[in-house]
Amino acid sequence: MSKTPKGKPKREKKVKFNLGRKALTRALQAAQAEAERSIAVGTKKVAAAKKSGNKAILASNRFNLAGAKSAKRFVGGAIKQMNAMDCLDQFMNCDPEYF
Repeated sequence: MSKTPKGKPKREKKVKFNLGRKALTRALQAAQAEAERSIAVGTKKVAAAKKSGNKAILASNRFNLAGAKSAKRFVGGAIKQMNAMDCLDQFMNCDPEYF
């Protein structure tokens, strides 16, 4: 970041928030894939904690695994709603050529 004459940092790039359906769908699919990876890792950690017999770690890993499973479920629901979305919403870019 560069600095203004008064020494305060300034933003050089402005981040544009994209409300396009295509970009949102891709982001949701990436989140769902990450949740699936988290579930796989969490399942292995729960099995390892069971084997070690440490109840505190087992409870923590089960809690984290439940969170990953609920995240996958919620993101999956969001993807379904996004795919069923009506393109009449003025804030969503649903141009057939764009999507």
